[in-house]
Amino acid sequence: MVITEKWDLSRLKQEFNDHQVIKHIVLDGFLDSNLAKSINEEHKSIKEDLWLDYSHSNQKKTGITAKDLMGNNSRLLLEDLSSQPFIEWLEELTQIKDLIPDHDLDRAGLHRIKKGGFLNVHVDEESHTKHKYWKRRLNLLFYVSSDYEPSWGGNLELWKDHKRKNGFFKSGKRELIKSIEPKFNRCVIFATDDKSYHGHPAPLECPEGSARRSVATYYYQLSDHLLPVTPTRYISLPQDSLRKRILIRFNVLILYIYAVLKRYTNINDNSLKKAAPFINKNNSKN
Repeated sequence: MVITEKWDLSRLKQEFNDHQVIKHIVLDGFLDSNLAKSINEEHKSIKEDLWLDYSHSNQKKTGITAKDLMGNNSRLLLEDLSSQPFIEWLEELTQIKDLIPDHDLDRAGLHRIKKGGFLNVHVDEESHTKHKYWKRRLNLLFYVSSDYEPSWGGNLELWKDHKRKNGFFKSGKRELIKSIEPKFNRCVIFATDDKSYHGHPAPLECPEGSARRSVATYYYQLSDHLLPVTPTRYISLPQDSLRKRILIRFNVLILYIYAVLKRYTNINDNSLKKAAPFINKNNSKN
């Protein structure tokens, strides 16, 4: 599906590594246009009650992780992105060796953000919730909304957190370093660590019936030691109110508890379907 030979790998490798804060690359025309449109149509055809609701006070989005709920081309794309030839291409591009694809698509797969949806700026879990020695190293996001308009917003924002130590506290400012439109048939690949802050914090302004649709997959590396549980760590932005800052901090604590439960119990993201009515009810009060 993905024809990697059409890109100048040596140029892309230099471009990826030239970005000092968050190493990343933007690839337009990632797939054949008709194929990308078919994935968009498969995305739209999934019944509403099958989507997992990931919404809480730091995000409003839904997703699909089960491959048997996806269309044929969506499954084939995810298999291609996990294949050995593509892994080897990624390793050459990023100079990150021994990458491991997550065939279970934990928190990956299909993502959908509808009108009013958002994703506060954050860094992802540094370790996998089930595989205790897997450290996350790369995110791949592929945007498939063929009707996307720039007026919708929903740009992927990359942020830098300037911190300096002052006694027992850390202080400083946060700076937007890049804003990437989620254009149709565009792929963004970026390295993940404890400084790779990203998100789209402004609510999406698409028409009713449309959505910011994407395919996501994550890549890991085997660590030589047991990795601690780490939740998604959201941060506040300079314009955020004190109330919002407190809610963000409290939500990170809840996500940590959930990450621990995912690792050490049988709880998984499908459990969210049962909790979603309660969570959304409480979010509506905030």
